[in-house]
Amino acid sequence: MMSFHHFANPEQATRELHRILKPQGSLSSLDPVLNEPADAEGRQLNEAIEEAFQEAHGPDFRFFTVAQLQELYTRAGFSIEKCQVNEIPFDQKGIEGIPMGPHWNQVRENLWFRQETGLLQKFEQEYFNFRTEDGQVVVKGRARWAIIRAVKG
Repeated sequence: MMSFHHFANPEQATRELHRILKPQGSLSSLDPVLNEPADAEGRQLNEAIEEAFQEAHGPDFRFFTVAQLQELYTRAGFSIEKCQVNEIPFDQKGIEGIPMGPHWNQVRENLWFRQETGLLQKFEQEYFNFRTEDGQVVVKGRARWAIIRAVKG
Protein backbone atom coordinates (compact mmCIF):
# COMPACT_ATOMS: atom_id res chain seq x y z
CA MET A 1 0.00 0.00 0.00
CA MET A 2 1.16 3.45 -0.92
CA SER A 3 4.60 2.29 -1.97
CA PHE A 4 4.83 1.54 -5.69
CA HIS A 5 5.69 5.13 -6.52
CA HIS A 6 8.77 4.87 -4.27
CA PHE A 7 10.29 1.72 -5.82
CA ALA A 8 13.59 2.34 -7.62
CA ASN A 9 12.88 -0.59 -9.94
CA PRO A 10 9.13 -1.27 -10.15
CA GLU A 11 9.59 -3.89 -12.88
CA GLN A 12 11.87 -5.92 -10.63
CA ALA A 13 9.50 -5.48 -7.71
CA THR A 14 6.51 -6.86 -9.65
CA ARG A 15 8.59 -9.81 -10.92
CA GLU A 16 9.63 -10.56 -7.34
CA LEU A 17 6.04 -10.34 -6.12
CA HIS A 18 5.07 -12.78 -8.85
CA ARG A 19 7.94 -15.13 -7.97
CA ILE A 20 7.13 -15.40 -4.26
CA LEU A 21 3.38 -15.88 -4.60
CA LYS A 22 1.95 -19.38 -4.72
CA PRO A 23 0.20 -20.44 -7.95
CA GLN A 24 -3.14 -18.63 -8.17
CA GLY A 25 -1.97 -16.37 -5.31
CA SER A 26 -3.18 -12.79 -5.41
CA LEU A 27 -2.14 -9.39 -4.24
CA SER A 28 -3.89 -6.09 -3.78
CA SER A 29 -2.25 -2.72 -4.08
CA LEU A 30 -3.33 0.82 -3.36
CA ASP A 31 -1.39 3.67 -4.88
CA PRO A 32 -1.92 7.25 -6.03
CA VAL A 33 -2.28 7.58 -9.79
CA LEU A 34 -1.95 10.31 -12.36
CA ASN A 35 -4.51 11.01 -15.04
CA GLU A 36 -3.99 9.27 -18.36
CA PRO A 37 -2.49 11.91 -20.66
CA ALA A 38 -4.64 12.57 -23.71
CA ASP A 39 -2.01 14.65 -25.50
CA ALA A 40 1.49 16.14 -25.31
CA GLU A 41 0.36 18.73 -22.77
CA GLY A 42 -0.99 15.95 -20.52
CA ARG A 43 2.36 14.14 -20.72
CA GLN A 44 4.18 17.38 -19.89
CA LEU A 45 1.95 17.90 -16.86
CA ASN A 46 2.62 14.37 -15.59
CA GLU A 47 6.36 15.01 -16.00
CA ALA A 48 6.07 18.29 -14.07
CA ILE A 49 4.21 16.51 -11.27
CA GLU A 50 6.87 13.82 -11.03
CA GLU A 51 9.63 16.44 -11.08
CA ALA A 52 8.16 18.25 -8.07
CA PHE A 53 7.76 15.01 -6.11
CA GLN A 54 11.32 13.94 -7.02
CA GLU A 55 12.60 17.19 -5.49
CA ALA A 56 11.37 15.87 -2.14
CA HIS A 57 11.79 12.10 -2.54
CA GLY A 58 14.71 11.64 -4.92
CA PRO A 59 15.12 10.60 -8.54
CA ASP A 60 13.58 7.12 -8.13
CA PHE A 61 10.15 8.50 -7.22
CA ARG A 62 7.66 7.84 -10.00
CA PHE A 63 3.92 8.15 -10.27
CA PHE A 64 2.00 5.88 -12.60
CA THR A 65 -1.25 6.06 -14.49
CA VAL A 66 -3.72 3.21 -14.02
CA ALA A 67 -2.77 1.77 -17.43
CA GLN A 68 0.94 1.85 -16.53
CA LEU A 69 0.33 0.04 -13.23
CA GLN A 70 -1.76 -2.61 -14.95
CA GLU A 71 0.95 -3.06 -17.58
CA LEU A 72 3.60 -3.56 -14.87
CA TYR A 73 1.54 -6.35 -13.35
CA THR A 74 0.70 -8.08 -16.63
CA ARG A 75 4.32 -7.97 -17.86
CA ALA A 76 5.32 -9.72 -14.62
CA GLY A 77 2.82 -12.52 -15.32
CA PHE A 78 -0.20 -11.38 -13.33
CA SER A 79 -3.75 -11.11 -14.58
CA ILE A 80 -5.75 -8.14 -13.37
CA GLU A 81 -8.79 -9.40 -11.51
CA LYS A 82 -10.10 -6.00 -10.47
CA CYS A 83 -9.11 -2.37 -10.82
CA GLN A 84 -10.99 0.37 -9.06
CA VAL A 85 -10.12 4.06 -9.17
CA ASN A 86 -11.35 6.28 -6.36
CA GLU A 87 -11.26 10.04 -6.16
CA ILE A 88 -11.13 11.93 -2.92
CA PRO A 89 -12.44 15.48 -3.34
CA PHE A 90 -11.07 18.34 -1.27
CA ASP A 91 -12.39 21.84 -0.68
CA GLN A 92 -10.85 23.11 2.51
CA LYS A 93 -8.72 25.71 4.22
CA GLY A 94 -5.15 24.53 4.72
CA ILE A 95 -3.34 21.59 3.18
CA GLU A 96 -3.40 19.48 6.32
CA GLY A 97 -5.07 16.16 5.66
CA ILE A 98 -4.50 16.28 1.91
CA PRO A 99 -2.30 13.31 1.02
CA MET A 100 1.08 14.69 -0.06
CA GLY A 101 -0.40 18.21 0.10
CA PRO A 102 2.90 20.15 0.29
CA HIS A 103 4.19 18.28 -2.76
CA TRP A 104 1.09 19.14 -4.79
CA ASN A 105 1.61 22.76 -3.78
CA GLN A 106 5.22 22.46 -5.01
CA VAL A 107 3.93 21.37 -8.42
CA ARG A 108 1.83 24.52 -8.57
CA GLU A 109 4.72 26.72 -7.44
CA ASN A 110 7.10 25.21 -10.01
CA LEU A 111 4.66 25.78 -12.85
CA TRP A 112 3.94 29.32 -11.68
CA PHE A 113 7.66 30.13 -11.32
CA ARG A 114 8.43 28.84 -14.80
CA GLN A 115 5.45 30.79 -16.14
CA GLU A 116 3.94 27.68 -17.71
CA THR A 117 0.44 29.11 -17.59
CA GLY A 118 -1.13 26.47 -19.84
CA LEU A 119 0.18 23.62 -17.71
CA LEU A 120 -0.74 25.49 -14.52
CA GLN A 121 -4.33 25.87 -15.72
CA LYS A 122 -4.46 22.19 -16.66
CA PHE A 123 -3.04 21.26 -13.23
CA GLU A 124 -5.67 23.37 -11.49
CA GLN A 125 -8.46 21.81 -13.57
CA GLU A 126 -7.33 18.20 -13.22
CA TYR A 127 -5.73 18.11 -9.77
CA PHE A 128 -5.65 21.00 -7.29
CA ASN A 129 -6.36 24.71 -7.19
CA PHE A 130 -4.66 26.70 -4.43
CA ARG A 131 -5.85 30.18 -3.53
CA THR A 132 -5.61 32.49 -0.53
CA GLU A 133 -8.71 33.45 1.39
CA ASP A 134 -8.65 35.47 4.62
CA GLY A 135 -4.89 34.90 4.85
CA GLN A 136 -5.23 31.10 4.61
CA VAL A 137 -4.55 28.75 1.74
CA VAL A 138 -7.72 27.19 0.36
CA VAL A 139 -7.33 23.96 -1.59
CA LYS A 140 -9.91 22.58 -3.96
CA GLY A 141 -9.39 19.52 -6.10
CA ARG A 142 -9.10 15.78 -5.94
CA ALA A 143 -6.62 12.99 -5.39
CA ARG A 144 -6.94 9.72 -7.33
CA TRP A 145 -6.09 6.26 -6.01
CA ALA A 146 -6.09 2.92 -7.77
CA ILE A 147 -6.86 -0.32 -5.99
CA ILE A 148 -5.67 -3.24 -8.06
CA ARG A 149 -6.16 -6.92 -7.37
CA ALA A 150 -3.83 -9.09 -9.43
CA VAL A 151 -3.64 -12.89 -9.61
CA LYS A 152 -0.62 -15.01 -10.39
CA GLY A 153 -1.33 -16.89 -13.59
